[in-house]
Amino acid sequence: MKNKYLSVFLLLLFQQAVGQVKNYDFINLNSKNGLSSNTVNTILKDKYGLMWFGTDDGLNKFDGQNFAVYRHSETDSTNIGRGSVMAMQEDKEGNLWIGTSITLSLYNRNLDNFINFDFSKLGWIRCLQADHLGNIWVGTYSGLYYFNPKTKKVVAYKANPPQKNRLTSNVILCVFEDSKHQIWVGTNAGLHLFNPRNGDFTRFLHSKGNPSTISNDIVRTLTEDKAGDIWIGTGEGLNKMNVRNRTFRCFKGVGSDIQSLSNNSIYKIAFNKDEKLWVGTEDGLNIFNPETGKTFRVDKSSSGKYSGIGCFAGHSVKDIYIDDSGIYWIGMIQGGVNKYDTNLAFFNHVKFNTPEEDGFSTGVVSSFAEGPHGDIYVGTDNNGLNIFNKNTRLLKQISLFGKKKGKAAVLSLACSAEKLWAGTSLYGVYEINLSSSAIRNIRISKSKTDPTNIPVNCLKPDKSGNVWIGTNGNGLYKYEIKTGSLLHLVKSFTPGIPGIF
Repeated sequence: MKNKYLSVFLLLLFQQAVGQVKNYDFINLNSKNGLSSNTVNTILKDKYGLMWFGTDDGLNKFDGQNFAVYRHSETDSTNIGRGSVMAMQEDKEGNLWIGTSITLSLYNRNLDNFINFDFSKLGWIRCLQADHLGNIWVGTYSGLYYFNPKTKKVVAYKANPPQKNRLTSNVILCVFEDSKHQIWVGTNAGLHLFNPRNGDFTRFLHSKGNPSTISNDIVRTLTEDKAGDIWIGTGEGLNKMNVRNRTFRCFKGVGSDIQSLSNNSIYKIAFNKDEKLWVGTEDGLNIFNPETGKTFRVDKSSSGKYSGIGCFAGHSVKDIYIDDSGIYWIGMIQGGVNKYDTNLAFFNHVKFNTPEEDGFSTGVVSSFAEGPHGDIYVGTDNNGLNIFNKNTRLLKQISLFGKKKGKAAVLSLACSAEKLWAGTSLYGVYEINLSSSAIRNIRISKSKTDPTNIPVNCLKPDKSGNVWIGTNGNGLYKYEIKTGSLLHLVKSFTPGIPGIF
């Protein structure tokens, strides 16, 4: 057949309604597509455009079509380190660093293997941050470490709760370098700002009864807005820190208010180019508007019968990565990766028929063409032809085959003046007069002795109104519009005929 069938929905209509609620249609990638695990802890796009997904069962490299999986091997020291892949960072030179449970691994692109640094005696790795100097901050459940890749030297920063200029906890949940090259450290016992001159830390802790302090001391994720303020995702709400007066403002989910956070336990936050904050929570994905303080909750349910396009799969969001090309990658706990592409966001999906509403006669679309008056003709798999009116947004099924012939796929469509041509899998070509609705069938038999029709993969009307017909396995045909004759050109066709189309 001419093309792989288009899945579930057909992208048809440009969004024209100003102020209309934006649709977020996702494609879900999971173990069925080749992902090694559906729990995705960390996501990164490298400088070569490859996507990397760190999971509970290995590291995945994704080129847009295929996954390559890297797992630990006890017999090969050049394989990735042991344990779940918890964090990834690309340093200023483009080197890819991976934090597994007990190993800091450097990916060797030339040999497609890894150089490993053992952290088993230092702590279970939770997070990484490559700084502007090219060094790597490694957050573990047993302290914070500063690793120099050139000297291989490691500097440890350990908690000392009674001493106010030290970390309050060795459980390091996130490390973030801001635009001023300041290092912020989130722990399970407060937020800290590192002073590189003396190695001290400034603490920012929750104080009960003081609303200007951070709302919760479990700090899992940090980011910065264009004004230089720091945003913090905690175990109890979203916080904005005013870096000038070092005060906090908290945003929380409130009961049945659907314009507030869906859950206050936050795992990841990331700003997009429009300065909207994407918030990954224990209970779904939220899009927060800092100007209004309002939240849009992304619907977790599917918008169609099939799960390929339109649905947001999974429950808890573990990571959010927004790349420069406008593609959003959402890592889930037991939900794989949800991909949202803003380059397709100006289109609505038109779905197959349901008992409650008009729609396509089937969920699989095989061809489409625009008619002379702007209507869209849609060929489907084994259920005929449909017409979509862009003004009314209504679908209507066109009776093409009749009850006696049964179902067949419409593999190709083409319009010429007031005629629509439809190539099918079983019944040859149909000529449909769009003015009179008259339908004529043109049979294309396999041979003089075999009346079985050949599948028609493609159609192309030329300047004279003749129709060129490409078949599946029996070459090229030309339908003469004036004489109504069908010519088989498998032997007589000469390449390079000028001015046909």
